[in-house]
Amino acid sequence: MTMDLFPTIAHLADVPLPENHTIDGINILPIPEGQQQELNRLLHWRFGNQWAIRKDVWKLIDGKTLYHLGNDPSESTNLSKQHPEIVGELLKHHQAWTREVGNR
Repeated sequence: MTMDLFPTIAHLADVPLPENHTIDGINILPIPEGQQQELNRLLHWRFGNQWAIRKDVWKLIDGKTLYHLGNDPSESTNLSKQHPEIVGELLKHHQAWTREVGNR
């Protein structure tokens, strides 16, 4: 993701990351170097007032629309009513992320 470019390039340039700013990306070099097979993390997007979070196969958009990307990669079926517990879990993760990196 784009958010991973800064920490990855900083690592390549041997430049330390700023200590007074939250960086939500990671250095992805261990993946192509074979040290890590996959990323197991939450992914967040924010554009204006719209946002989304993805965890594993689940994607929640604006706290209302839930998709199972493994079964529905085209995001055509909203499963939020069938899985309110997953909506709640992802909403909590999103709120924690917003507190950490800010609402900008």
